[in-house]
Parts: sequence; C-alpha cells; structure tokens
Amino acid sequence: IGYAVRTSLGLTDPSGRDPSVEYSADVADELARAGRFGQKVGKGWYLYETPRVPSPDPDVDSLIAGFKDASLAQTVSADDVR
Repeated sequence: IGYAVRTSLGLTDPSGRDPSVEYSADVADELARAGRFGQKVGKGWYLYETPRVPSPDPDVDSLIAGFKDASLAQTVSADDVR
C-alpha cells in the first residue's frame, strides 16, 4: 500500500522529487518494482523458502550496496533488518 501511495504522489520517480528533501524509501520501492512483496511470493527483504521462515537474501544486500547513499549501503544489510 505504501508503494502505491508513493507512486500516486509521484514520489517513486526521482526526477519529480524536491532534491532538498531526503527520500528514504528508494530500496523498498525497488523491491516492490521487482515484485518482491514478501512471504506470499516467497521473497521480499528476505527469502522465504520455508513458509514464514525468513533467511537473508544476498540479492537484497547487492541492491542496497548499489544505491548512491554510501551511509545506507554501509549500515543496512539483510542481516541487520531481522
């Protein structure tokens, strides 16, 4: 629901945002665009190979590391979000 609201407000498109305002949902938005909606689809911030049992996902770590904000890439990983 959060992603849908941010999309309707134009906040998921970086070119339409106010550059002076920090936007902290880029990683979550990218996960949503990739169809990673959580337990029901078997992956989100974690992998869910066994129903409702999360395990770290290296793809999420790579996604986080790819963002420009070095402080975010250095402080947040799938293991930290448990």
